[in-house]
Amino acid sequence: RRAGLEVAVVDTALAGAAAVKARRVLSTRPRAAVEIYAGETTVTVTGSGTGGRNHEAALAAAIALDGRPDTAFLAAGTDGIDGSTPGAGAVVDGGTAAEGRELGLQAADYLADNDSGGFFDRVPGRITTGRTGTNVGDLWMVAHPTRPR
Repeated sequence: RRAGLEVAVVDTALAGAAAVKARRVLSTRPRAAVEIYAGETTVTVTGSGTGGRNHEAALAAAIALDGRPDTAFLAAGTDGIDGSTPGAGAVVDGGTAAEGRELGLQAADYLADNDSGGFFDRVPGRITTGRTGTNVGDLWMVAHPTRPR
Protein backbone atom coordinates (compact mmCIF):
# COMPACT_ATOMS: atom_id res chain seq x y z
CA ARG A 1 0.00 0.00 0.00
CA ARG A 2 2.88 2.36 0.76
CA ALA A 3 4.01 1.81 -2.83
CA GLY A 4 0.58 2.90 -4.05
CA LEU A 5 -0.69 -0.58 -4.89
CA GLU A 6 -4.21 -1.74 -4.22
CA VAL A 7 -4.05 -4.78 -1.90
CA ALA A 8 -6.86 -7.20 -1.01
CA VAL A 9 -6.97 -10.13 1.39
CA VAL A 10 -9.14 -12.46 -0.67
CA ASP A 11 -9.23 -15.72 1.31
CA THR A 12 -7.83 -16.80 4.68
CA ALA A 13 -9.16 -20.37 4.51
CA LEU A 14 -7.49 -21.89 1.43
CA ALA A 15 -8.27 -25.59 1.21
CA GLY A 16 -8.41 -28.32 -1.42
CA ALA A 17 -5.95 -29.64 -3.97
CA ALA A 18 -3.02 -27.23 -4.32
CA ALA A 19 -2.74 -27.34 -8.12
CA VAL A 20 -6.49 -27.04 -8.65
CA LYS A 21 -6.81 -24.18 -6.18
CA ALA A 22 -3.87 -22.29 -7.74
CA ARG A 23 -5.44 -22.53 -11.21
CA ARG A 24 -8.79 -21.40 -9.80
CA VAL A 25 -7.21 -18.41 -8.02
CA LEU A 26 -5.57 -17.35 -11.28
CA SER A 27 -8.74 -17.80 -13.34
CA THR A 28 -10.81 -15.36 -11.30
CA ARG A 29 -11.13 -11.69 -12.10
CA PRO A 30 -8.47 -9.72 -10.19
CA ARG A 31 -9.77 -7.81 -7.19
CA ALA A 32 -6.61 -5.78 -6.63
CA ALA A 33 -3.06 -5.32 -7.90
CA VAL A 34 -1.90 -7.60 -5.08
CA GLU A 35 -4.12 -10.38 -3.76
CA ILE A 36 -3.34 -12.28 -0.56
CA TYR A 37 -4.51 -15.79 0.28
CA ALA A 38 -3.81 -17.97 3.32
CA GLY A 39 -4.69 -21.45 4.55
CA GLU A 40 -3.45 -24.95 3.82
CA THR A 41 -4.06 -26.92 0.66
CA THR A 42 -3.29 -30.59 0.03
CA VAL A 43 -1.52 -32.80 -2.50
CA THR A 44 -2.51 -36.34 -3.38
CA VAL A 45 0.80 -37.98 -4.23
CA THR A 46 0.60 -40.37 -7.16
CA GLY A 47 4.04 -39.69 -8.65
CA SER A 48 7.58 -40.31 -7.49
CA GLY A 49 8.97 -36.77 -7.33
CA THR A 50 9.80 -34.34 -4.57
CA GLY A 51 8.01 -31.24 -3.44
CA GLY A 52 5.16 -30.08 -1.30
CA ARG A 53 1.86 -28.28 -1.62
CA ASN A 54 3.38 -24.83 -2.17
CA HIS A 55 5.86 -25.97 -4.80
CA GLU A 56 2.99 -27.83 -6.50
CA ALA A 57 0.73 -24.76 -6.39
CA ALA A 58 3.52 -22.61 -7.82
CA LEU A 59 4.23 -25.07 -10.64
CA ALA A 60 0.53 -25.27 -11.54
CA ALA A 61 0.48 -21.46 -11.51
CA ALA A 62 3.53 -21.33 -13.80
CA ILE A 63 1.66 -23.47 -16.31
CA ALA A 64 -1.50 -21.34 -16.01
CA LEU A 65 0.52 -18.11 -16.40
CA ASP A 66 2.62 -19.33 -19.34
CA GLY A 67 3.04 -16.41 -21.72
CA ARG A 68 1.39 -13.88 -19.36
CA PRO A 69 4.34 -11.71 -18.30
CA ASP A 70 2.14 -9.32 -16.35
CA THR A 71 1.24 -11.62 -13.43
CA ALA A 72 3.30 -13.28 -10.69
CA PHE A 73 2.32 -15.92 -8.11
CA LEU A 74 4.00 -16.76 -4.82
CA ALA A 75 3.23 -19.75 -2.59
CA ALA A 76 5.19 -20.39 0.61
CA GLY A 77 4.83 -22.12 3.96
CA THR A 78 5.32 -19.90 6.99
CA ASP A 79 7.39 -22.64 8.64
CA GLY A 80 10.04 -22.32 5.92
CA ILE A 81 9.74 -25.88 4.63
CA ASP A 82 7.56 -27.50 1.99
CA GLY A 83 7.34 -31.24 1.73
CA SER A 84 10.60 -32.95 0.82
CA THR A 85 12.36 -29.84 -0.50
CA PRO A 86 14.86 -27.40 0.98
CA GLY A 87 12.49 -24.50 0.30
CA ALA A 88 9.33 -22.94 1.67
CA GLY A 89 7.72 -22.72 -1.78
CA ALA A 90 8.30 -20.79 -4.98
CA VAL A 91 7.52 -17.62 -6.89
CA VAL A 92 6.67 -17.84 -10.60
CA ASP A 93 5.52 -15.67 -13.44
CA GLY A 94 4.52 -15.93 -17.08
CA GLY A 95 8.07 -16.84 -18.12
CA THR A 96 8.76 -19.66 -15.64
CA ALA A 97 7.41 -22.51 -17.80
CA ALA A 98 9.36 -21.13 -20.78
CA GLU A 99 12.56 -21.10 -18.70
CA GLY A 100 11.94 -24.78 -18.04
CA ARG A 101 11.38 -25.52 -21.73
CA GLU A 102 14.70 -23.83 -22.54
CA LEU A 103 16.30 -26.45 -20.29
CA GLY A 104 14.32 -29.27 -21.92
CA LEU A 105 11.83 -29.52 -19.04
CA GLN A 106 8.07 -29.78 -19.45
CA ALA A 107 6.37 -28.28 -16.40
CA ALA A 108 3.23 -30.39 -16.91
CA ASP A 109 5.29 -33.61 -16.79
CA TYR A 110 6.87 -32.53 -13.50
CA LEU A 111 3.47 -31.63 -12.08
CA ALA A 112 2.00 -35.00 -13.14
CA ASP A 113 4.87 -36.80 -11.36
CA ASN A 114 4.46 -34.70 -8.19
CA ASP A 115 7.98 -33.45 -8.87
CA SER A 116 7.56 -29.73 -8.44
CA GLY A 117 10.62 -29.83 -6.20
CA GLY A 118 12.64 -31.35 -9.04
CA PHE A 119 11.45 -28.63 -11.40
CA PHE A 120 12.52 -25.87 -9.01
CA ASP A 121 15.85 -27.63 -8.46
CA ARG A 122 16.62 -26.60 -12.05
CA VAL A 123 14.47 -23.53 -12.72
CA PRO A 124 14.83 -20.39 -10.58
CA GLY A 125 11.97 -19.50 -8.29
CA ARG A 126 12.39 -21.52 -5.10
CA ILE A 127 12.01 -19.52 -1.89
CA THR A 128 14.53 -20.67 0.71
CA THR A 129 14.28 -19.19 4.19
CA GLY A 130 15.29 -22.10 6.40
CA ARG A 131 13.06 -23.21 9.26
CA THR A 132 11.30 -20.24 10.78
CA GLY A 133 10.09 -21.81 14.02
CA THR A 134 6.49 -20.85 13.28
CA ASN A 135 3.69 -22.70 11.51
CA VAL A 136 0.78 -20.37 10.88
CA GLY A 137 -0.08 -21.84 7.47
CA ASP A 138 0.60 -21.10 3.84
CA LEU A 139 0.77 -17.69 2.22
CA TRP A 140 -0.08 -17.14 -1.44
CA MET A 141 0.20 -13.81 -3.20
CA VAL A 142 -0.80 -12.86 -6.73
CA ALA A 143 0.57 -9.69 -8.30
CA HIS A 144 -1.42 -8.47 -11.26
CA PRO A 145 -0.52 -5.61 -13.58
CA THR A 146 0.17 -2.67 -11.35
CA ARG A 147 -2.66 -0.31 -10.83
CA PRO A 148 -2.35 2.76 -8.61
CA ARG A 149 -4.67 2.84 -5.63
